[in-house]
Amino acid sequence: MNEDTLYELLDGLEWKDLELKASRIKVPDSAYETVSAFLNTEGGPIVLGVDDDRNIVGLLDADKILSDFIGELHNPMRFG
Repeated sequence: MNEDTLYELLDGLEWKDLELKASRIKVPDSAYETVSAFLNTEGGPIVLGVDDDRNIVGLLDADKILSDFIGELHNPMRFG
């Protein structure tokens, strides 16, 4: 997601299928709960580094956090 798309998303109306996660250093466990819930619905974006008030708090190491997130999504123990 590029910066313009993020700002458009954050400026939009409240979405039932949008999840914001403020954690700056790791993927919070609640993000995996959201993935599970989204699998049973139409899904939607999970935006890391943004708090519930739609303030961008950023990520300290975005590449590592993304790698960890994808790795856990492939972990059969996480969703099995």
